[in-house]
Amino acid sequence: MSEAALITGAAGDIGAATARRLGESGSHVVVSDLDRGAAEALAGELRASGVTATALPLDVADEESVASGIARVRERTGSLDVLVNAAGVVVVGEFDRFTRDEWLRVYEVNVYGSYLCLKHALPLLREAGRQARVVNVASGAGKRPGPLITPYGCAKAAVISLTRSAAAALAPDIRVNCVSPGIVEGEMWERLDSRLEQIGAPPSARYAGRVRSLPLARGGSPDEVAEAIAFLASPASSYVVGEDLNVDGGQLMQS
Repeated sequence: MSEAALITGAAGDIGAATARRLGESGSHVVVSDLDRGAAEALAGELRASGVTATALPLDVADEESVASGIARVRERTGSLDVLVNAAGVVVVGEFDRFTRDEWLRVYEVNVYGSYLCLKHALPLLREAGRQARVVNVASGAGKRPGPLITPYGCAKAAVISLTRSAAAALAPDIRVNCVSPGIVEGEMWERLDSRLEQIGAPPSARYAGRVRSLPLARGGSPDEVAEAIAFLASPASSYVVGEDLNVDGGQLMQS
C-alpha cells in the first residue's frame, strides 16, 4: 500500500525537490503552495514522470485555508502518512529597520503556519496504518547570528522549538523531526543576494562569500536537503524523534 505525503511550500526549491524525492519512493504526493499555478505545474510534472500527484492551493497562515485543504487531502488520498512543512518566507534588511508587519508575517508563515498544518493534519496522521512522520524545515539561520535576516532567524529557531514540543506531545504514534539547511543554491538565495546587494551588505554576507567559508567549499543543492527530509520521513529513521538535522556543509560545525 502506497503512502500519502503532503508537502507545503512545494513551489519552492526545497519543497519541489522533496516532492520529487518522495514521489520517486512511491508516495502519493500532495503538493501544496500559495501559488496555485506553481503547485499545478509541479503536480503535472510529477504525473508525467509516473508519480501519483495532486495539486493543492494552500495558505498556511490562514486557518480556514488549512482546514479545508486538509479536508481535500482526506477526500483525495483517504490517509496521510507524511507531512513536510516546507512553506516559509524571509525578509532582508538592516537590523534596526525591520517593521512590525515584517516580523509578524515571517512568524505567521514559518512558525504559526507549520503549527496550523500539523494541528489540522493530526486526525489524518493518527489514522495512518503505520507510524506517521512530520518533518519541519527549519534553518541554520535559527542557530547563528543573522543581523540582516533577524526575523527569519528568530522564526526558524522557533520552528526548532516547535518540533521538539510536537515530538514530545505526539510520540509514539507520530514522529516529528526537522532539518536545518545551510546555504542552498536556488531561487531563494538569488533573491537574497539581490536584496543584500541592494542594502550594501558586505561580500562575506552574500552567497559567494558564505560558500567560500564552508568546510565543503560549496553550496548545497535542494536535492541534498530533500534526501535528508526523505530519511526522516521514512521508516529508516524509526528511532529518531525530536531531532534537528543540520544539512549545511559544515557551517554549524565551525561556528
